[in-house]
Amino acid sequence: MSFDKIVVYTQKQLKLISEKEQIICDIEKRELRYGYNSISFEPMEFLFYFYFINQKSKGLNKISIYEIISASTANEFKKYIDHYYPYYYIRETQRKSWQNGFDAKDFRSKRTKINQKINELIPDKDIASQFIIEVDKVYGDSKYFIPASITKIKIVLPQK
Repeated sequence: MSFDKIVVYTQKQLKLISEKEQIICDIEKRELRYGYNSISFEPMEFLFYFYFINQKSKGLNKISIYEIISASTANEFKKYIDHYYPYYYIRETQRKSWQNGFDAKDFRSKRTKINQKINELIPDKDIASQFIIEVDKVYGDSKYFIPASITKIKIVLPQK
């Protein structure tokens, strides 16, 4: 690397390290907040994002596409929807199709929308890049993850 590139890289890393702001993940409102900004998600978008946060909190950083679209993950989503978003209408045919898991194309489409919203929420692209759903592309078994440390993410549970 040239000296100029090393300086730019170092400055970026220092900015990321010194940033103390957390992204707030509010389950009840289906929104993410960062600083004074917030953005809402439709239930499935939010659940995909929350899925990655939840897995990260369990120590699972990179998740295989096969795990994401699996029947067990779809079943987990159904439980969240029934519990947190009972008003959200899901066609019976859709519920039945989830018994086999999600469609990979549908997940990728949701991921794109989620990442676009996070980029709207956090104007600084370097910082936003820490909270988007990234991918390590490997032919046949790509793995998805949120780069940020779990300490940079706060989950707000519904008030009872």
